[in-house]
Amino acid sequence: MTDTGERAIRRRQLRISPLWLLPLVALVIGGWMAYERFAARGPTVTLRMPDAEGIEAGKTLVKTRNVEVGRVQDVRLSEDLGHTVVEAQLRADAERMLNENTQFWVVKPRIGSQGISGLDTALSGAYIALQPGDAGAPRRHFEVLENPPVTGLGEGGLQITLLSGPEMGLTEGAPVTYHGMTVGRVTSVQLDASTREIEHQVFIESPYTELVTAQTRFWSSAGLSVNYSADGFSVDVQSLETLLGGGISLGVPDTGAGATVKPGHRFRVYRNQAAVRDAAMDQYLEYVVLLEDSVEGVSEGSAVRYRGVRIGTVDTVAWHFDGPRPGADDSLAVPVLVRLEPQRLTGQERETDLEAWRKRISDLIDEGLRASVKSESLITGTSYVALDMSADPGSVARMSWREHPVIPATTGGMGRLQDQMGQLLEKLNTLEIQSVLTRLEGTAESSQATFRSVQRTAASIQALLDDSATRELPRQMDEVLGELRSTLEGFDQDSELYQQLNGVLGQMEAVMQDLRPLVRTLREQPNALIFDREEVDDPEPRAPPQ
Repeated sequence: MTDTGERAIRRRQLRISPLWLLPLVALVIGGWMAYERFAARGPTVTLRMPDAEGIEAGKTLVKTRNVEVGRVQDVRLSEDLGHTVVEAQLRADAERMLNENTQFWVVKPRIGSQGISGLDTALSGAYIALQPGDAGAPRRHFEVLENPPVTGLGEGGLQITLLSGPEMGLTEGAPVTYHGMTVGRVTSVQLDASTREIEHQVFIESPYTELVTAQTRFWSSAGLSVNYSADGFSVDVQSLETLLGGGISLGVPDTGAGATVKPGHRFRVYRNQAAVRDAAMDQYLEYVVLLEDSVEGVSEGSAVRYRGVRIGTVDTVAWHFDGPRPGADDSLAVPVLVRLEPQRLTGQERETDLEAWRKRISDLIDEGLRASVKSESLITGTSYVALDMSADPGSVARMSWREHPVIPATTGGMGRLQDQMGQLLEKLNTLEIQSVLTRLEGTAESSQATFRSVQRTAASIQALLDDSATRELPRQMDEVLGELRSTLEGFDQDSELYQQLNGVLGQMEAVMQDLRPLVRTLREQPNALIFDREEVDDPEPRAPPQ
């Protein structure tokens, strides 16, 4: 009985063996892993892009701030075959990143106006970057940007619009600078076909938004600017970034900061800083100058100067050229519309009494104020309209052209130079060149005859000096003087005869002393009586051979 009960108990223990627990544990673990995977599964986003260069299903990652938040699951063509559709599976915690302001772009090696970026993807491969949106309705379909966004994640600032012409050549990503410091960038560039203007969306970073007010002015800042004026050449070199892609500079006039602006405010981009100053001259007087000289080099924006000081700007050349001529003026003078800007002399910070200036200019015209064209640079060929007081103005009747007062013009600059050249050529034509040449020929023959006479005289003197009797003359004179002295020794030294002979003898010795240098000079240079003696340096003794 006892043995049978023990065997029964042992059989029951073998039926509930621990080996049967292993499949159960594996099933529980597999279910937990499946649940974890399903719970971690985030939203699926659909990305539209022009092509799938560098994108591979199952390999290409989706990152934000260099942290993996998803992976590309499928890459296919759209139904119309016009673009590529990419589906990416994101993590669950990426749900809150997806809204209307979310942006995607492909990170790969790039060379642009902002430098070189994405070099780390040359080995690891391209990936899709995600910039979370800060607000907006949830969204699952996105357009992939061709280039990375200019503004960073969560950056505060001000978005404005700049209008310019096609000559500016600004590109997306171009910097906006203030005194050389970057304060913003161009985020996008679009062409408005209706106005034929280019709209630049610009983002100004915080805290530099305070620089943008109603009085702020923007102008194009090229990387390399070369200007030539009366003061010479000036070269302005900006940063390498603006040299490659251009840039925009902003400035605030001295008249005041002005009121703050709202996002989306529109500004005009000027050609350069000088154009900004010219545009600030909003108080001016318009006059017409009827120029009979050539207006080559005078164009819109050319300077109007009074005795070298700029006081205005040329508005239009050949302004209403076909209009009726004032009075009895039937000449084909070129009408040029100019603006006289008193603000250049009084400053922009105060109002200008235009009526007082109009009366002052009218009085100056009566006193002899005249206009002419002068060359500003022979290298560039530019010209300007010059105003000055004429020494002999004469009487001029008041004239108007299209209801604009006329400033009388005089011939000046290149016209005056042409007149002077014409007068010079006319005088040259009236000269009797043949008679002048005949006289010159006669003068040359006379000079040759004189020269031959001088040569004969020099030859005669040389022959006289070469004569043996002439060479013996100094020695013979010395002998005669010696004999005279020996003769005087026999006379009484106190006698009058002795004194006279002694004086004559001294004078003869002095004459001989003076003749010796003359004879020596004539012997060395026979023509010394006609020409100056040539200065010859004293000979230097040669060193003995070593």
